[in-house]
Amino acid sequence: MKKFFKNCAMFIALAAMSLSLNAAAPGDDLTSSFVNPAFADGANGWTVTAKDMSKITYATASGENGFEGTYLKAESAKKFDSYSVAQEVSGLPLGDYEVSAKIYQIEEGNYGKGGATLYVNSSNKKAGNSSAAGAAAVTVATRVVDGKMKVEFKHTGGNRNTVVGYGDLKVVLKSIPELAPALATAETFASQKMLADYSARYATAIAAAKAHSGVVDAEYMALCTELETLNAAAQGSIDDFAAYAAAIAKAEAFVAASTIADKAAIEATIAEHKANYEAGAQSPAAQGWIAALELAVGQFDATYFVVNPNFTDGLNGWTLDTVAKNAKSPIVVEFVNDYKGFASALYLHNTLNEKQAFKKVELSQTVTGLPNGDYYVHAKVWRNEDGNYTKGTITLYANDKNGKFANSTADAPGAAKVKVRVTDGTLAIKISETDSRNGQLVFGDIKLEYMGFESWAKIDGNTA
Repeated sequence: MKKFFKNCAMFIALAAMSLSLNAAAPGDDLTSSFVNPAFADGANGWTVTAKDMSKITYATASGENGFEGTYLKAESAKKFDSYSVAQEVSGLPLGDYEVSAKIYQIEEGNYGKGGATLYVNSSNKKAGNSSAAGAAAVTVATRVVDGKMKVEFKHTGGNRNTVVGYGDLKVVLKSIPELAPALATAETFASQKMLADYSARYATAIAAAKAHSGVVDAEYMALCTELETLNAAAQGSIDDFAAYAAAIAKAEAFVAASTIADKAAIEATIAEHKANYEAGAQSPAAQGWIAALELAVGQFDATYFVVNPNFTDGLNGWTLDTVAKNAKSPIVVEFVNDYKGFASALYLHNTLNEKQAFKKVELSQTVTGLPNGDYYVHAKVWRNEDGNYTKGTITLYANDKNGKFANSTADAPGAAKVKVRVTDGTLAIKISETDSRNGQLVFGDIKLEYMGFESWAKIDGNTA
């Protein structure tokens, strides 16, 4: 084993050197990841399209219209219909980015025609009006998960503008989220029955993701160091199948030439990776990195964690605390189906006249074992006081947050939704009425929705 680890140390050192050359930190300008980002070489590296390209001429320009350097200037007799200048790059570090540029638009002295937008992956922002001083600045925030970023300058509305300019592109890495918490959350979800159809795939995917991120145990590292190190040196991920194949070939050659006694375990590991490679793009190991992160940051129905959410098993899992307003008319607890818009629900009323029945009603459950992160707690309540469906105040509590239930109608309940952050795996859910205003209450449709980490909140448009 000494010879194996001595050689591994050499490969690790080479890999670290290779990765350090491509390392990125928050604040780094990664504009150079794009080919010809300043359009100094015309549209080289960019894909230029339009509904009718024969009506458009474009070339590099500089020293005008408010651009700091060179830019791509296009001219047309108001024929910029679906005029697009786009480029996609790969290999960017995982993280959140700020992409800025300048866009110039004018039609015979009129700067207010508009029509141009900066798109970055799934986010976009329309450029403001240009002016006599020149182009308008535009900034878009986006997240890169799979290493890919597509930047597109696009002009729609073919009857606007005679000159359009794109330039001063700048791509800055703003932040890099922590991976270990996201992977831990992915692992927790993958082990739950609610994801039974995903569990086999994600169990393998998460293992691959852990190995890639360095969150590994000693045994796995001992078996996979050579292959993972070579692979990291080649690409930094296992999404590039050519690099993956080359890493496998190098690892096979290394082990074949080695004299270590326990080759079998290492050869088995390499064979497993080779099988994954041969499975192509559907390989869990190849998809593992992104699959695990998508699982961690995605939105999922987490109601599985709530015991008996629809009261199909009576009050199992729940604590019900009631005090009747009239001691001579005790509160009746029933469980109903297909009632007032509920498939199944908890029904409370009294034995007398179903008016002002409750001095106190509290229904609660503490949910444990949750992955930390952000959640929405949903619930519905139908209320009635002698044909009035709007009386009283009924509140949904989730840890330290709360929200009021909407009014009911004759045949439908009112809903409440509360957003809450779980930091210790525990969520206290409570529904409460304390003002003695209703004679009938029906509780149901308890749902828990996992929203992901705040640091992983999905970016929409220009805000995180």
